[in-house]
Amino acid sequence: MPLNADDTAGRFRIWLNVENGPPKLMWDRKVEGGFPELKVLKQRIRDLVQPGMSLGHSDKKA
Repeated sequence: MPLNADDTAGRFRIWLNVENGPPKLMWDRKVEGGFPELKVLKQRIRDLVQPGMSLGHSDKKA
């Protein structure tokens, strides 16, 4: 959700709202140095929500 403030200009963040807990920051463009690959974002979310689940072809190579 875009905000029109000087301190948030150019920010791109993805937050995950988790039941019974505070939102978790999944991606911050300024910290990570760019935009996320969908594969990486899916893996990060899966690792928090359901760590044992396979993402099939999007999963990490062992």
